[in-house]
Amino acid sequence: MDLFEKASRLKLRFPAPIGALSVEQLWDLPIVTKTKNGTDLAGIARELNRRLKDGSDDDLPFLSTTTKKADNENQLAFDIVKYIVETKKAEAEKAAEVAANREKKQQILSLIAVKETEELGGKSLDDLRKLAAEL
Repeated sequence: MDLFEKASRLKLRFPAPIGALSVEQLWDLPIVTKTKNGTDLAGIARELNRRLKDGSDDDLPFLSTTTKKADNENQLAFDIVKYIVETKKAEAEKAAEVAANREKKQQILSLIAVKETEELGGKSLDDLRKLAAEL
């Protein structure tokens, strides 16, 4: 069973300053926000990581307040947030690459236009008149 199927079957929710969020809502969050109280994927991942560490580092396991099920759900939630962050980073890199290629293509087209203008400027007056007449 994949991550998202497990999450939907468990009706998994993610801890956030604005309240519990669903998987769908995670996709709308930025990876990191510049505001102090903003909700972002990094903050959710930190909270889930803290929960995972708190549950597994107990010296006295019989005093642990977390259960194996809660640990499994926290791990699943952490894995989902990690997947979403990695996907968003890859999409941002791809978008930056597309934008860079678009900009480079525009520069090349501008240079082509300049070269064509220079080539036309080097023609004789008679050649230019013939070209104009052909159009």
